[in-house]
Amino acid sequence: MSDIAYMAISNLWQRKLRSFLTILGVIIGTVSIVIMLALGEGDKQMFIENVSQGANLTQITVMDSGGYSMDGSSQQSKVILNDKAIDAFKKIDGVIAATPWTYLSAYIETGKYTNEYLSLVAVDPGSLEDLDYKLEDGRFLNPNTNKFEIVMGSNVKGTFFNPSKPPKDSEMEEYFENGPPLNWLSIKYKMLLGGTYMYEGFDEDQGAVDAGGEEEEKLLPANYITPKVVGVLEKSGTQESYYAFMSLDVLKKYLKANKKVADAMKESMGVDPTKYQQAIVRVKDMDTVDPVMKAIKDAGFQCYSDTEYIKENQKEQQRKQTQWAIVGLIAYFIAAIGIANTMFTSIIERTKDIGVMKVLGCKHSNLGNVFLFEAGLIGLIGGIIGLIIGIVLSYLITDVPWLSELLAGSEGGMARAVVEPLTGIGVLVFSVVIGMVSGIFPSLRAMKLSPLAAIRNE
Repeated sequence: MSDIAYMAISNLWQRKLRSFLTILGVIIGTVSIVIMLALGEGDKQMFIENVSQGANLTQITVMDSGGYSMDGSSQQSKVILNDKAIDAFKKIDGVIAATPWTYLSAYIETGKYTNEYLSLVAVDPGSLEDLDYKLEDGRFLNPNTNKFEIVMGSNVKGTFFNPSKPPKDSEMEEYFENGPPLNWLSIKYKMLLGGTYMYEGFDEDQGAVDAGGEEEEKLLPANYITPKVVGVLEKSGTQESYYAFMSLDVLKKYLKANKKVADAMKESMGVDPTKYQQAIVRVKDMDTVDPVMKAIKDAGFQCYSDTEYIKENQKEQQRKQTQWAIVGLIAYFIAAIGIANTMFTSIIERTKDIGVMKVLGCKHSNLGNVFLFEAGLIGLIGGIIGLIIGIVLSYLITDVPWLSELLAGSEGGMARAVVEPLTGIGVLVFSVVIGMVSGIFPSLRAMKLSPLAAIRNE
């Protein structure tokens, strides 16, 4: 084996320029495929990072679709998103938590600051921690109280304004990020469930809606609630950071005691204590999302998860990576032609040497192995150099702003190139294989040469 390696290396060294040009073709092919795959992997990672900041990948949103399910007697029954359905979700294998998700709006004020359209979500009081929300300050809702408690999303603070002194345009970005400088857990609040349009003392052209859908002339008395903000969630890029959460149990009791408010909110917002607009189900991991969604859909409900969007995008990324890999393979194919051409030329030049080796008793297999080893060595050297150049270029693409913007193209943003370890190993193996495959036919030709004809060749 050492003799074969020595002869292959000597032959390449004797024809340095030709060997260099052949290896250069492999280098170009290797760099092409490494960069193409690295850009695809970088694009994939950036997408997952961006989505992960604004998505809950282990949460499923369930909606009351008004659909039907099959009961034990093979009869269809209308499904309703109520407490019974929530309990059924909790029993599905892989589900960690499930809670109703009732949307409503409210008017809230504290001192000189107001929020006319607070987005409230009523949930099971113990569910926020189960849904894996994290606190920046304070505590979660107390399930054993009848008082109005609120846990604010991090971005809710930026929705409180002083009507007489709004922030300047130059201050808006920071204001939306942090809100006014208030001690949110200790100050007092006044709140009207449903918003100002249902109550007396506000805009004259706003009124409560009756069961017939017509505006009533008489508005509801402004019966303020005095909630307490007990916690603020950590900053996140999710939609939930713009919500304020309250106890569903407390809301049900309030609406039961205030029928007129309950009727107005049911008509205008669809708030119904007996059934829910949505439910949120949290599962143990992303692999559990699909089977749980199937079980929920089989029960007659509609549902979706952010993982569906990710999977669709991943399919698109795979399609792009395949296209990019084809471009790299074309460069490899051209390199393979160059290797085969070099080997055939080498055989023609060394025909007499081949005849002498055969006369001296060199086995056909050993003779063929010399040319296969030579071709594989060209692929290996080109693959190693091409991989190194590809890795360096990947770092430059990621770290050099103008180059990153250039490769991002018309889509904007910044490009990223990531060379995975498996990509590097695969490229090296592929380079060697391409080289050896390109050397098969030349080596077969060398093995078939007649010794006497080869010796007489000039």
